[in-house]
Amino acid sequence: MNLSLFKNELLPVYTTDLGNKVVRARELHAFLGVKERFNGWFARKVSDHQLTDNKDYCNFTEETVNKKRGRKALDYVLRLEVAKKVALGTNNAQGDKVKDYFIACEQIALGVSWSPAPAIDAHTQPALQRQNSKDVNRFQVGIGGGEAAREYNSTSCKLHSGYYPRELKDHAKKMGLPSKLRTSGKEVLRHVQPETACAMSFTDDLVKRGMPLEQAANVSTLHAKPLFQALLSVGVQPLELGR
Repeated sequence: MNLSLFKNELLPVYTTDLGNKVVRARELHAFLGVKERFNGWFARKVSDHQLTDNKDYCNFTEETVNKKRGRKALDYVLRLEVAKKVALGTNNAQGDKVKDYFIACEQIALGVSWSPAPAIDAHTQPALQRQNSKDVNRFQVGIGGGEAAREYNSTSCKLHSGYYPRELKDHAKKMGLPSKLRTSGKEVLRHVQPETACAMSFTDDLVKRGMPLEQAANVSTLHAKPLFQALLSVGVQPLELGR
């Protein structure tokens, strides 16, 4: 069985050569911080959840040899929905965190969470920008909590504008921008660099559909941002700026 990486924000989730989303049991066991030895833990989970071999899980024994004992270490792959059940049965913070992460991965894999991609010029409108920001923040919270959302927004702001949110808000304050217009780095950019705010909205949309942030930001800044700048220059303008 060949595995390719699907998502790796919190714990690796893989795609098999048949297109199924799976999690390696040893990696899940380690992430959950289970003190019980792996083989006993896995056998108990198979029994507790009545898992079926070659349906809910399958053998994925490491090819590397244990140098001390001269034998291979058993491993398995679990279907994503099965890994979620196992996480639900682990009564600790790690279990809750990874459960939410698996749900977010399922949403991306199934493509049922998000509406069809909006027209490119729709990203000039603050309402869509704010909705995309809420959507991607909710996803980030799902995979890593509030800290993941803060890190995402900080990194995105830096990638698009060259500044972190706090730096943008401090600069806006010195410019005399009213406090209600500098509640966040994105809010500042909507009023001082609208083409950058548009590009960040486009990036948020790509990320919530599964593209890594760095890749999405690169596409957006190289290709989408110049287009937004051109659209704004010919009168396609955020409504708030026309008031």
